[in-house]
Amino acid sequence: MGANIVALSQNLTPDAERFFRQFRLKSEVNAYVSKNFPTLEQCKYIFRGNVAYTYFAKLSELKESTLSKSEDQYLDVKIESFSTSDLICKNGNATPGVKGRDIFLPDVIFYEVTFLKQKAASLGISYKYFVNINGRWIMFPKPMTVLSESN
Repeated sequence: MGANIVALSQNLTPDAERFFRQFRLKSEVNAYVSKNFPTLEQCKYIFRGNVAYTYFAKLSELKESTLSKSEDQYLDVKIESFSTSDLICKNGNATPGVKGRDIFLPDVIFYEVTFLKQKAASLGISYKYFVNINGRWIMFPKPMTVLSESN
């Protein structure tokens, strides 16, 4: 597991941009995301102790709500990254009522991928909480929401 944690802590923003730029239609994004939700083992790379089991058990409820039915076309992508250390230390991205230090392992980098309908647009369709594990982009939908409901 140690080698995977090192890979999880590397900032791969340029790689993310190259990878996600290939998706031009919402259906392509949905097809990829639907095949790349985390396994229980992958949840253990992100969450502390039993939190991995809690999140994985609730994951089936989230899968369908993560996938949109619209058929949008995208011209560009924007990537933003943040780490679980930010969430643990409550730097910027923390959600009220959720104690990051109780939920996440340190130094894992999450990516928010925003698909844009126009080049260099500021708004688009965002997918938050992608993580690169062993060269694959895995989607962890809504961990803060699910886990805040569990506390």
